[in-house]
Amino acid sequence: PSGATGPTGPAGSRSSGSEPKIAKLKSGPARLRAGKRVDLATVNCRKGTCNILNRKATVRIRGREWKVRVLGPERIGSGKTSRFGIKASKGIVKRLKRGRKSGAVNVYVSSGSDLGSWSRRNLRIALMR
Repeated sequence: PSGATGPTGPAGSRSSGSEPKIAKLKSGPARLRAGKRVDLATVNCRKGTCNILNRKATVRIRGREWKVRVLGPERIGSGKTSRFGIKASKGIVKRLKRGRKSGAVNVYVSSGSDLGSWSRRNLRIALMR
C-alpha cells in the first residue's frame, strides 16, 4: 500500500474523490402534504457508480415517532446526482401545525461507491404543514 503509515501499520492511499457526497436539500422547514413526496436529501456520485446501502427515516411530532419510507433509486450512475425524499400519510400530516415549524424528520442515508469508498449521514430537517 502507498501512503502514510498509521499507528498499526500502513494507512493506504488517500481517497481519490470517489466517496459519495450526501447533502441536505432543504435548509428551512420542509412543508409536508398528505400523500405527496417531499425531497429532503441528495446523493452525488462523482467518480464511479454508487449503490444505496441503507436508508430510513423517522418523523417526530410532539414526542411521538413514526417510521416512514425513504423514496429514491437503488443505484446512481457515475457523475450523477439523485434526490431522496419521504411520503407521509394523512394521519401524520394532520398532527403538524399549519405554517410553522412543529415537527422534525431524521433521514439516514448510506451509500457506497463501486471504487470502494462509502459515506453515510444522518440529516435532521424541520417539518410543518
